[in-house]
Amino acid sequence: MARMFAQKGAKVIDADQFVHEHLKPTGKVYAIVVRAFGKKILNGKDIDRRKLAGVVFRDPRKLKKLTSIVHPVILKEVQARIKNLKRNTRIRLVVVDAPLLIEAGWHKWVDYVILVQASRSQQIRRVQAQRPINRAEILRRIKSQMPMRQKINMADIVIDNRKTLKETQKQTHMIAQRLLARAR
Repeated sequence: MARMFAQKGAKVIDADQFVHEHLKPTGKVYAIVVRAFGKKILNGKDIDRRKLAGVVFRDPRKLKKLTSIVHPVILKEVQARIKNLKRNTRIRLVVVDAPLLIEAGWHKWVDYVILVQASRSQQIRRVQAQRPINRAEILRRIKSQMPMRQKINMADIVIDNRKTLKETQKQTHMIAQRLLARAR
């Protein structure tokens, strides 16, 4: 979805990319995460994200611990990037691509919350297409998130991604046009 907004001229900030960077051995949260969860999450010197996920998605307290370590650092990075992009008067639309935007409380820091709604089966298929994760693990991850209905109630704009790609692109185009017109 973020790519569709980028095609319309938006600058996209990918929060997950920052997470990946900061979990590397040179990253800001690496040592803290390793101390908190132990060397069992390592593959050599690197944090094995799959091992870490296996630990945190089985225990809500451990997931909360991880997010309390990672989210503040990533939020600062996202806010700094937004501030930097806003200095450029030619940039009229900035999209923060953050799957847990609402859960992390970051919705307070953006002008609009755009939620992409997908069916449970679509969510499962998309994760399986991206990563070698079994259905049970995917369901654990989904269940650790806020229910879709609740997110919809908190969103300013909902993109219904349960239809065809062409229909989703049309919705995204219309939303981007509306937001760009407001940004003038």
